[in-house]
Amino acid sequence: MKKIFKMLLTTCLLLLAVCGASLSVSARTYYYKGLISIDPSFPDSVFDANEEIRIPLTVKRYLSNNTSDFLSKYYCDVYGPDGRRISNNYNYLSDMNAPTLNWTIFDNHTPRDFGQYTVKYYTSNDTGGICYFYINSISGTFGSGLKWSYDNATQELKISGSGNIVDNNLPWTEYESMIKSIVIGEGITSIDDFTFRGCSNLTSVSLPSTLTRIGGYAFNRCQGLTTVNFPENLIQIGTSAFANCSSLQNVKLPNSLHIVGNHAFEATAIKTIEIPSSMITIPQSVFEDCYYLETVTIPNSVRGIEVRAFKDCSGIRSIIYKGTKEEWARISISSYGNDALESATIKTLSSSTKVTLAKTTLRSLTNNATGIKVTWSKVNKASGYYIYRKAGNGAYKKIATVKNGTTVSYLDKNSLVNGTQYTYMVKAYSGSTVGTGTALRTIRITRPTITACTSSSRAITLKWRKNAQVTGYEIRYTVGASSRTLKVRSRNTVKAVIRNPKKGRTFTIRLRAYRTVSGKTYYSAWSAAKKAVVR
Repeated sequence: MKKIFKMLLTTCLLLLAVCGASLSVSARTYYYKGLISIDPSFPDSVFDANEEIRIPLTVKRYLSNNTSDFLSKYYCDVYGPDGRRISNNYNYLSDMNAPTLNWTIFDNHTPRDFGQYTVKYYTSNDTGGICYFYINSISGTFGSGLKWSYDNATQELKISGSGNIVDNNLPWTEYESMIKSIVIGEGITSIDDFTFRGCSNLTSVSLPSTLTRIGGYAFNRCQGLTTVNFPENLIQIGTSAFANCSSLQNVKLPNSLHIVGNHAFEATAIKTIEIPSSMITIPQSVFEDCYYLETVTIPNSVRGIEVRAFKDCSGIRSIIYKGTKEEWARISISSYGNDALESATIKTLSSSTKVTLAKTTLRSLTNNATGIKVTWSKVNKASGYYIYRKAGNGAYKKIATVKNGTTVSYLDKNSLVNGTQYTYMVKAYSGSTVGTGTALRTIRITRPTITACTSSSRAITLKWRKNAQVTGYEIRYTVGASSRTLKVRSRNTVKAVIRNPKKGRTFTIRLRAYRTVSGKTYYSAWSAAKKAVVR
C-alpha cells in the first residue's frame, strides 16, 4: 500500500507535470494551505491535475524542531524560472500519526513569473529531494469584485464582472509588455484612466456593449494596436486615451459619443475618420500629428474646431462636410494649428441643390412597460429624424431628435398619462432639409399588475387593480407548449378564476388591459408573469 499524506488546498491549483502536460495555476498558489500527497513511487513528481504535490516518504525527513508531541516542522525552498531562489523556509507541519500534512507559507510570497519552478525540500540536513511545477496562467480578483486572468500561452488578458475598472494597484501591470489581446466582458461600464497604458505588445481589444466611458490615457502608447471597435453605447473617450498608438488605423466613432478629450487620437495612423453627429466640437489636438490622415467627414452638428485639432496632419486631402457652404462658413475654426484644413478640398452640400427626402411612414405605436414605442420606415439620404407628438386635439410638439439615419424606432417615456390619446409624426431630415411624415395615433394604457395568484386542485384565482380608463382585460395562460386567452369585458372586474386545471401542471399567467374606441382596440403591455403550480 502506498502511504499518502494530503493537505487541503484553499485555492484551485492547475499545474504542469514534469512529463509536459499543460495546466494552469492560480495566482495565490502559495498564499495559504494546500493539498500535498506523498507517494514513494514518484520520486521527482510535481503538483498535478488532482491538486496534489507528491514527495517521497522513502527518505528520512529532517526534523528542525518539535512543536508538540506529535507535530514536527520541515522546510523547503522555491527557485524561480531564472534559477534564483525566490523564497526559502517554506514550512509544513507533519503529524506523524495522521494522514494530514499542513503546509503554511510564512513570507506570503506568490510565484508570478511564468515557467518552470524548482522546489527543494529538506528531509535531512541536506536537500532531501527535488520536484517541479510550471505556471502558465495567473488569475485573481481586484477592485469591487472584478475578476481577471492572464494566459501566457495565448498572451490574452480577460476581465469580467460588472461596474468600473479602477486604476488602483492593477494586478496585471507586471505583464503589460507581454499582453497581445484584451477581452473585457459584458457588464463592465467604465475603464479608468491609465488602465492599459503602455501595453506595447497589444494588437487587439474587445470592448463590451455595456461600456460607456474610456478614461484618459487608458490605452496610451499601445503601439501595436491596429483596430478598435467602439460599442454603440459609448459616451466618453478621455484625454489622450489612444494617443501615441502609432499602429492604430481603423477607428469608427459611434453616434452615442458626446465627449472626446483633448489629444484623444494624437499621433496615430488613422487614415479616415468620421465625426459622429452627436458631437458639436472637435477638441484640441485630438488628431494632432496624425500624418497619415487623408479624409475627414464632419457633420453639420459641429459648431467649432479647437486649436491644433488637425495640427501637422499634412496628408489631409479631403474634408467632407454634411452641410452647406454657408453652414461651413459659420463654424468657429481656430486659426492656430489647423493649416491642413486650408489646403484641403472642402466638399459640402450645394445650397442651391435641395435634398429631396421621402415621406416618413409610421409603422406602429406600441404600449410597453415604460412608454410608447414608435417605429417607422427608413428614409434614404436621411441624416436623422424629428419625433413629434400631440395629446388629444392639441398641437404637435417636437419631443426628440434621432441623430442617426439608420435608426427606425424611438421609445417615448416623457410625461405619458394613462387613458390619454396621443398622435405621433416622424419627419426625416438632412442638413437644413426636413421631409414630411404620416400620422398615427394610440392610447396610452398603463401595464396592469397581478396582485395575487393562488391555486388549488379545483381552480386558479387571479386578482389585479382596476384601471378606470380601459374597456376590459385579457388573461393569457400557458401550459407547456399550448396557450389560451380569456377576455374580461368589464373594467370593474378585478378577479378571474381558471377552473378545473390539470393537476401537476405549471401555469404561466399574464394580464393586459385594452380599450376600444370607434371600433379600434388598443392594448397595454403584458404584465409580469405569475406562475401557478396545481397540486
